[in-house]
Amino acid sequence: MLGLKTDNSTQLLRLLRNVSAEDIVRHQQDVLTPEVSAVYNRRVVLNAAALGILLEDMERFVPRDLNLSRGSNESLEAAALIREFYFGNGSLQNVTEQRYVDLETDFAYVVGFHRSVSQHVTTGFSPVFVYQFAYDGGLGRSRYDGYRGPIVGAAHGDELGYLFYPNSSKYSPVENSTDFAVLQTMVSIWTEFAKIG
Repeated sequence: MLGLKTDNSTQLLRLLRNVSAEDIVRHQQDVLTPEVSAVYNRRVVLNAAALGILLEDMERFVPRDLNLSRGSNESLEAAALIREFYFGNGSLQNVTEQRYVDLETDFAYVVGFHRSVSQHVTTGFSPVFVYQFAYDGGLGRSRYDGYRGPIVGAAHGDELGYLFYPNSSKYSPVENSTDFAVLQTMVSIWTEFAKIG
């Protein structure tokens, strides 16, 4: 990879630490692993108490690639549009945690996900496989791994409970239940993907 022919993981790691992400994407045809990306419907917010403070600065959600100077009229207008899209024109005091999670999900995961996939598609040589996991069931990692509160939807990593049965879960899906069917489907899909791509 990138001029290095080795089976030594230490040498490969040393090379990768000194190479830009763009170079890795440009040379991905040298790597046998295809890109697999996922986007989730929801992200669990663990510190909901800070909701009001975080939302006071809506300008932090303005994408950097718009090249708008922070504090400029254009940046403030973009921040106002983002606020209106997610929260309407009402007071931020009445914002639900769910709406905030939707905003954070898009900002923290979806934007970067789309950038990554776009870069792989336009500059890479290997196929890109994209999936969306949206099932919100009992084996979702966020169900037994921490805070859920009133948040609905699949959280980041929830599909792992359907691929690798978690020891920390006290929940076992009943045969013929939806959870059991999703578990079987996920294992089947990933097994087939590993076999034939």
